[in-house]
Amino acid sequence: MWQRVQTVYLVLAVILPALCCMMPLAVFVPREMGFPGVMYSLALIDGNGAVAALSPVILFALAVLSEIALLFALFSFKNRRRQMRLCTTAACLQILWIAAFIALAVMLRGDSILRIKPAAFFPLAAVVLTLLARKMIKKDDDLVKSVDRLR
Repeated sequence: MWQRVQTVYLVLAVILPALCCMMPLAVFVPREMGFPGVMYSLALIDGNGAVAALSPVILFALAVLSEIALLFALFSFKNRRRQMRLCTTAACLQILWIAAFIALAVMLRGDSILRIKPAAFFPLAAVVLTLLARKMIKKDDDLVKSVDRLR
């Protein structure tokens, strides 16, 4: 399992969204006096330290769904077609995460200054790693098919 480069790509693609769920994604700095609000994948904490009424739970749900798809892809290494489908599904879920994050950040910004943290870019790197893993899985599948044709 660990001999193939796509396994390394998939493991890294699993780790990045998990880190993203634990780290702050954005900070909303008010233009006037006040404390900044912090946006996590599971909660939006306003300047007073209270959890805001509108929470970005959709980000957490999309990250967990993509994690599940990537873990299934990682452990279904004997079925390459299923692995490719799961990689495609995980990449789509991560792209939806990015779109939801942008929509929530713009919607919640209001009149404050938005500062995006590095953890917000982890899903983008996970999309790239997932698509690289899918490409390598496809290359493996084509190689096996060509060997089968020679027999």
